[in-house]
Amino acid sequence: MSYSKTLMLIFSVVCVACADTDGTDPYALWQTFEHPTSAFHFHYLSPPWESVEDNGLERAVFAVDPDTDGLQDNHPNARLRFEVWMIDDAPIADVVSSRHDHWAELGYHVDPPGIYWNGADDEGVRLEATDGQYLRVTEVFYSFDERTALLSLWVNGESDRSDLELLIEGFEPRGSGE
Repeated sequence: MSYSKTLMLIFSVVCVACADTDGTDPYALWQTFEHPTSAFHFHYLSPPWESVEDNGLERAVFAVDPDTDGLQDNHPNARLRFEVWMIDDAPIADVVSSRHDHWAELGYHVDPPGIYWNGADDEGVRLEATDGQYLRVTEVFYSFDERTALLSLWVNGESDRSDLELLIEGFEPRGSGE
């Protein structure tokens, strides 16, 4: 075992041993991002995720191995990227339809949207799209108080799907600051 892996293992064991949890929380060692108005929160591993853009109330963008020159492109120069934001005065059906059309117009294969339940049993909508080569996009939408919360996850190439599913499941809307 390499020196860095040994140190990581020791650090993980010490953190778990010192934690106040019983070890069953899948997010025990994850960071938590809280929207400034408490409209939603999500959990992410840091590292490897880095915050690359935070517009306060508008949008937060995180990436793994980012090349900040390419983060605004439709094919980002980052291995993984996710964004979260709120859309005011927009019914969820309109937002999902708009995002579906957006990806389709870019030439992506877009699966039909489906009902999705996150880790807190909140009902939302899940949309998946792929460029047919390297980029896979997963978006989840939640509606409350005439607003729609959206998480958009972009995977460039292959990645561990279990961590990404935990990230998606941990995106939780909170209504009006509940």
